[in-house]
Amino acid sequence: MFKKELVLALLARAKAYISSRPEIEQRAEYLMTLSFKFHDALHLAFAEAGDADVFLTTDDRLLRKAKQNSNVIKVGVENPAIWLINTLQSEAEANEENGN
Repeated sequence: MFKKELVLALLARAKAYISSRPEIEQRAEYLMTLSFKFHDALHLAFAEAGDADVFLTTDDRLLRKAKQNSNVIKVGVENPAIWLINTLQSEAEANEENGN
């Protein structure tokens, strides 16, 4: 039951909802031809459809596959820890440039 409550709490915080559409399914099918697993391809296709800034994953295989196909993936795919470090570093550099 805890898992269901957690998912519902996360959904309540969502700012966007993307309904499945044929073009998302077609994109996922295409991504599968690049050797992405079914669920990974579907998640990426939905992230692209939602114009996500970044797709975070701790799945090293997915991350490697996305980097290999970065020319066709329409969303940045990053490890969450590395993404956070880079984001914080960029913010710190911007603050230094602005004299903050």
